[in-house]
Amino acid sequence: MENIKGKAGKIAMKILEQERHIRLATESPDSEIDQNDLVDLMKLNKQLDIMKTRYNALIDPMLRELSTQEEHLERSYILSSSFCEEPSNIIVVASSVPLDKFAQSIVRLPELLKEFSQVPDLSRVKTLPSLQMALDIAHVGDVVALLPGSHVLKCLGSLGRGGTLLGLGENVEIVGCHETGDVLLDLNLEENQQFILQSLLLKPIEGQTSVFLHNGKMLVKDCVFQEGLIGLSFLGESECKMTNSTVTSQEKFGISVKDGSHIMLDGVQFKDCNEAAMLGFDGMKIFIESSTQVENCEAGLMFVSSCQSSSTEDLDLSERCIANFKNLHFKNVKKNCISISEISL
Repeated sequence: MENIKGKAGKIAMKILEQERHIRLATESPDSEIDQNDLVDLMKLNKQLDIMKTRYNALIDPMLRELSTQEEHLERSYILSSSFCEEPSNIIVVASSVPLDKFAQSIVRLPELLKEFSQVPDLSRVKTLPSLQMALDIAHVGDVVALLPGSHVLKCLGSLGRGGTLLGLGENVEIVGCHETGDVLLDLNLEENQQFILQSLLLKPIEGQTSVFLHNGKMLVKDCVFQEGLIGLSFLGESECKMTNSTVTSQEKFGISVKDGSHIMLDGVQFKDCNEAAMLGFDGMKIFIESSTQVENCEAGLMFVSSCQSSSTEDLDLSERCIANFKNLHFKNVKKNCISISEISL
């Protein structure tokens, strides 16, 4: 949005200069307005109107994210199409990594890839110095493996329709920036594709959501989602299994689950969030395979219902939404561990 404001400001300055030019040229009683000057002025005003319309549209978070996603996909298509080398199934990202750490990390890659059935045995490997360079040339279904360090993500590109982001070793961070938009990993998966996130620390900037899964299947293993607006948000007919992961210090919710999404939690922790989870009653289901903890949060689980119901019915409904309730544990939760809110989603 700041980029649009800057462009609009430059156009406005040009309009003022053009109006001043026309005014000075017509000060003499015998002078006539140059038609070309008027045409140029009309073009500039039209450009400014377009900028204003686009800026006003981007005030809405949903329209802003759709616009950002469209720009990211277009960028990814252009860059990947112009990359003439033979495509690789696996891209390793390493930048200024000490030799011993590089060796320790890279030796783990073949073993880790055996877990991913979608990776062919005869895969080709490419190495690049930055995450964004890797994402710019990645195709749907590729594996992007990151060596230890902090990696900035600007545009997820084609990998947002299916693929894998994998950390090789400890202290592998993916951080957001303003160019990324409202969501760090915005996932619209193609049919028969899934998205895998493993051994990573995701750190969005203030006001960003770490992951938004619109549809399809996602696997999360050994990850930390730190800070931001919402850790993970699930919409539509989406499915996700989270294993040995932590969601911490979220401004609103650790996870948000709506519209029939099915989520499986296996050894997950929610720590220091405003609310651990916001859950819709519209077909949503959470399965808790092993101990899942809610710790030091303002509130625990908030169920959102669109209809009036008694407290007994509320409890029964929440139990039907969460399988294996006994595996859910609360510690130092300041408000209600489980609450019902009768607002419409």
